[in-house]
Amino acid sequence: MNADGSDVQLLPIPEDPAGDYDPSWAPDGVQIAFTSLRSGRPHIWIYNLETGILDELSNTRFPDFQPDWDPSSKNIAFIRSFNSNQVWIHPTNGEEAWQYSVSGNVDNFDPLWYQNGEAILYSQAPVSGTTPPWLVSLAYEKRGTSAEVRIPPLVPNEPLFPLSQSTISPDSQWIVFESWPDGVNHDIYRMAIDGSGRVRLTKDPGYDFSPVWRPLP
Repeated sequence: MNADGSDVQLLPIPEDPAGDYDPSWAPDGVQIAFTSLRSGRPHIWIYNLETGILDELSNTRFPDFQPDWDPSSKNIAFIRSFNSNQVWIHPTNGEEAWQYSVSGNVDNFDPLWYQNGEAILYSQAPVSGTTPPWLVSLAYEKRGTSAEVRIPPLVPNEPLFPLSQSTISPDSQWIVFESWPDGVNHDIYRMAIDGSGRVRLTKDPGYDFSPVWRPLP
């Protein structure tokens, strides 16, 4: 739809009652990746607006979801689930997908390319689900290793601060995210890219989530 909410249109693809979600525009403005259940389990699909072609990118036996494009529109980061959820990369040129994170017995989710494609930001939480999620970054040059950097750094004896649904500002200087430090109400917070200067932005009694940034003019 248009930015003002007008002219809402369905993508011209076969409708499926199973459901489509997690849409992600490619930076080239030509392709849309999304998660679909139309093949029986969550997989990544791509629709090309110029050719009208719909392709199932991740045709595997694993659940794949939450796609995010790199700045070149040539690779998609996504979450693959087996034993735990890990970040994977799928080139769009026909090459095989490969594992980006090797985080161990934690679930990763909401991958987000940043630093012009030189790193991926993502949330983590124990598979057990007993601890609030936190935020980490893994540089592309350190892919396939456990050299993740926690944002902000973990401070001994300080209570854990949940971080989820993070998005990075267009100038790559700030992160906005959803948090619920009281364990109940969800609000939107902002912090610098290194995790410093955390500020609460909303104080609504209802749940606030999924923040996004206004693009630069």
